Amino acid sequence: MSVSYLFRSIIYVLTAVFSLSALLNGYLWFNDYYLNISDSIPKGIYKINRLSKVQKNDLVLACLPDELALEAFKKGYIFSGNCKGHYAPVGKYICATANDRVNVASDGIWVNKALLRNTAPMHGFTQDMSLTVDKILKKDEILLCAYRGKSYDSRYFGIGKTDWIRGTLERVWIFD
Repeated sequence: MSVSYLFRSIIYVLTAVFSLSALLNGYLWFNDYYLNISDSIPKGIYKINRLSKVQKNDLVLACLPDELALEAFKKGYIFSGNCKGHYAPVGKYICATANDRVNVASDGIWVNKALLRNTAPMHGFTQDMSLTVDKILKKDEILLCAYRGKSYDSRYFGIGKTDWIRGTLERVWIFD
């Protein structure tokens, strides 16, 4: 077996795997399901419950604005997907909503003077692009958290908007 034959075979297999993955993800999306393969939330299949109102602690699916999505895409944090600009949505928990006092600091995210678990920025994870925020959230503002150390969330991109939300996520099958 020649090296070029082996190399072509590997390329064909990888192409087939990625194509099937894209088809599966497209099928799931249009049938209100979401396949999560990121580390932000447990890996698995989730049912998307599309609704207009969300609340604190909900697990949600969000489409980041183009500027944030492009940055995340370039760094390999998200993939191609079904959001505007053809970026993938992100699964996160809503950790703060309207009228909550939020403080994003070097030791983590504080909501109403309580430090949230596993929210300290990881040095080097995002080239130290964590930011400092201290404010009371307005009606259309939210904070998105993953509660896992290595995740692109409000520690790095700041305050989100409620119109980013595509729906809540309900666990169907977790393989994490």
